[in-house]
Amino acid sequence: MSDSYSTIFDVMPETAEATCGPLLLEQVARDVLRSSGVPDGAMTYRGSWTTEAGQVAVDGEILDSSTVRWKLQAKSGGKKGEVTTDIRLATTGEAVEVHITSRAARAGSSGRGQLPGRPDIVPVLIAGYRTAQFGEELDLNPTEYSAENLAAFTFALINPDRVVPWVLLTYRNSGGPPLIDPLQLADQLAGLANVAVLSDKFASMRLSDEIGKLFSCYDGGVRLYWPGCDPADGDPYRHPLFMPWDIEANPAQVQSDIFNRLCREALQSLPSSGPTWIATTARARKPGTPKPERAASASMSPVAPPPEIALDDISARLMRLWGRDESPAPVAEPEPESLEVLVPVGEVEVLY
Repeated sequence: MSDSYSTIFDVMPETAEATCGPLLLEQVARDVLRSSGVPDGAMTYRGSWTTEAGQVAVDGEILDSSTVRWKLQAKSGGKKGEVTTDIRLATTGEAVEVHITSRAARAGSSGRGQLPGRPDIVPVLIAGYRTAQFGEELDLNPTEYSAENLAAFTFALINPDRVVPWVLLTYRNSGGPPLIDPLQLADQLAGLANVAVLSDKFASMRLSDEIGKLFSCYDGGVRLYWPGCDPADGDPYRHPLFMPWDIEANPAQVQSDIFNRLCREALQSLPSSGPTWIATTARARKPGTPKPERAASASMSPVAPPPEIALDDISARLMRLWGRDESPAPVAEPEPESLEVLVPVGEVEVLY
């Protein structure tokens, strides 16, 4: 396993009328706390708890009339070492940006400690909300393609604007299933890559016809396609191909290798949230290319500017939601009654 895991994506409102902005952030934060083992009754906007898994601490901050930030840090582990998971949420509009990093602190003279996998909250959020990574929607389920609908996969694969890696699984030519469970792999790679499956040898043959045999995958093989896949003049060896005999010998090792490669690239490619907690706009880099300079702080997905809301109003609403505010909710002013007055010209005028 990799020493670190990192992912960043947007949680978006389902519809224009759905909960969005600060209130959506509050809803996502509650799901994060539940996933961390914090009891529902103990949830507050700020605090720390001891759970069965370890220590959990959260801190929220309202910056201005349209920006809310919230972070959780959870520590778990024992004699083998400690894993720290840092989850940061931010909203500057309708969507909520989620940045998750999990790192292992090595313990002992051997330097070997507990190693993090994919944090459990990642599939929870992807399954429970509409999510996107740099504009590309995320899905927990692998997508299966046949020879008839393969054009959709090929289009996505060679799209120069693609930023999310793809992992492709294939059936054996004899008809046997993929050598790695597609559902298990898609769950493990949630937030790191999308998973596709070619349904039979005819789909693999069609893929070879469309992008060339050097870029293809077939007969039980598994391939990791980085962004920037260009069969016309690209390097096929940049996209790792795992042969069926290697997978049969040790499928768990191959699955772990794919996960580790994606984690390493994510740590280099994904922007750091830095002191502002708001990620920079970025495109995934090709492996081996220099890390770009951090761009100006921006939301990942362009969203419409939020309505102007007073800072005190946002703070009061969130604090009431999280049970931290003892002041009563504001009471709406009653509508004044209409008053009819007779005027000398004999007409009725309504005064307020």
